[in-house]
Amino acid sequence: MRELPKWALAAAAVAVVAGGGAWLSQPGAQPSAQPGAQLSAQSSAQQGAQAGMQAARPGSQAVARVAVIPEAQQLWPRAVHRVPRTLPEGGQVVPRLLLDSSTLLFTAESSFERADALLTYDLASGRVTKLADIPVPDGSTVFASDFAAGDGEVVWWTARKGRDGSLVEIWRVPVSGGTAEVALSMTAGDRSGHPTALAVADKEIVYSLGAGGVYRGTRLVPGTEGQYLLNWPWIGSPGPRPHGDGSFASVRNLRTGQARTAATSAAAGKIVACGFTKCLHAAGQGRSSTLVAADGSTTHLPIVAGGVPRRLLKDRFLATAAPEDGRRRPVIWDVDRGVAGALGPAKGPAEPFEGAWAMPDGRTVGFKLDKEWVIVDLEAIS
Repeated sequence: MRELPKWALAAAAVAVVAGGGAWLSQPGAQPSAQPGAQLSAQSSAQQGAQAGMQAARPGSQAVARVAVIPEAQQLWPRAVHRVPRTLPEGGQVVPRLLLDSSTLLFTAESSFERADALLTYDLASGRVTKLADIPVPDGSTVFASDFAAGDGEVVWWTARKGRDGSLVEIWRVPVSGGTAEVALSMTAGDRSGHPTALAVADKEIVYSLGAGGVYRGTRLVPGTEGQYLLNWPWIGSPGPRPHGDGSFASVRNLRTGQARTAATSAAAGKIVACGFTKCLHAAGQGRSSTLVAADGSTTHLPIVAGGVPRRLLKDRFLATAAPEDGRRRPVIWDVDRGVAGALGPAKGPAEPFEGAWAMPDGRTVGFKLDKEWVIVDLEAIS
C-alpha cells in the first residue's frame, strides 16, 4: 500500500518516441542534419558515448549515429554497483538511498510493499547490518515511504486509519541503529495531507504536504505556501505529479535565496524534467529536446524524454529510456556531457518495460534485474 515513488520512476513504463528526426539512428541510416551536427561513434565506451550522443551546440540539431549504447558500468565503474535482490534468509531487498559512498540503506519486505526491517549493505564487502525493525501499525493504509537521512538519523512516514481521517506518522531511528519511534504525527483528511518528501536538516525533520507548504517540525516555513520540497534546501512548484508536466518549473533555495523559473515557449515544447538551474523540454511529440537554463539560453540535446515527469537529478542526470536498434533500453543520461550509460537489457516494443528508480535523495538510482539491483551513485560521476 505504499504510494508510487514521488518521482514516478519506479516500475514506470517510459514512452520514448524515436520518429522523424530521430536522435539515435540505425546503422546505414542517413538522417538530415544541420552542417556540423552529425556525430560519429568512437571505439572506446567513453569516447563512443561522448562522440555519438553528446549535446550539440545551441541552435543546432543533434543527430547520433550510434546503434549500441555503452554499459553504465563501463562508463562509470566507480559509480555503478550490484546488490542482490534477496537476503540469504529470505526477504526482498528494496534500495532506499545511499548513506555515503560505500553504504546503501535498504528495507527488507516479507510481502508486497510491506517493509519490515531497515538495514544497510556495505558495497565493498557485501556485509548486511540490521538497524531496526520497521513498525507496521494496525490499519495501515500507506506503508513506510519516502526515506531520508541526515544529522545521524533516518526518517520515513506511514499512514493509518484514524478517528477523523488518516493518521500520518513520521518515524525516526538513529543511523547507527536502535528502536524506531514516532517523531511527529498529524491528521490528514485525504491524500493532500500526506507528505510528498522528507529531509533532516539542522536537527529538525523537514517535509512538504500534498496540499503544499514546507514544514520544519509542525511549523510552516514562512513564504512556502503552495511550495514543495525538491531536495533540501531547494523547494518549488508545482509539486511532483503522477501525470502531466512542469513539476518544479519554479524553484528556490531556502538558504541562499537563489531562484529559477523555467522559461516556456512553444518552440521548446513542454517541460518534462527540471533541476535546480535548468529544465528539459520536449517538442514535436518527443522528437526533439531542449535544455533551457535559468538565463534563457538553450542547448539542443540528443535526448528524447517521454512518459511521466522527472527530475534532473543533481541538476544534471536523467533516468529515462533510449531506443537502440528498434528496442528500448533503460539509461542514465548525463545532460551536461551528452553521455548515456545503459542500466539493463533492451526490450522490444511488445515486452514489459520498467524504468529506473530515482530515489528521493536525488543521488541514488536503482534498476531491477532478475537477481540483482543495479545501484548508481551519481555523486561518484565526475
